[in-house]
Amino acid sequence: MKIKQFLKAIINKLGYKITKVYGERTPRNNLSESYSLLYSLGFRPNTIIDVGVAKETPELYRAFPDSFVLLVEPLREFETELKHILKKYRGLYLIAAAGSETREVTFNVHPIIWMVHRSIKKRWGLMQMDMRELFQ
Repeated sequence: MKIKQFLKAIINKLGYKITKVYGERTPRNNLSESYSLLYSLGFRPNTIIDVGVAKETPELYRAFPDSFVLLVEPLREFETELKHILKKYRGLYLIAAAGSETREVTFNVHPIIWMVHRSIKKRWGLMQMDMRELFQ
């Protein structure tokens, strides 16, 4: 076994992974790394549309802090979180589901959502809500 392989094996046993800092084929392990790569390549979106925001997507907002954010969330229970995000970032929010047309829709809200926001526990199951067409 070569020294490099030996050292990697020991480090892996300790629960760590060594990767090259730079390189064409360096894999990204999470969204934050992917967003950082886009930023380093000069990508600067004017607007970010975050659909299904819930508690937020912080790595997206941090990667592009100068972008206008449109936060789209169908559950009114998350409105406080949306307002909190907009204290830090420029944008606006919409309480609605995103879709191909504007109409009322029925969503099945899964019970697991109440773990994220306790007030939804009373309302899980089928829920009526507005759906908005975002682009015409």
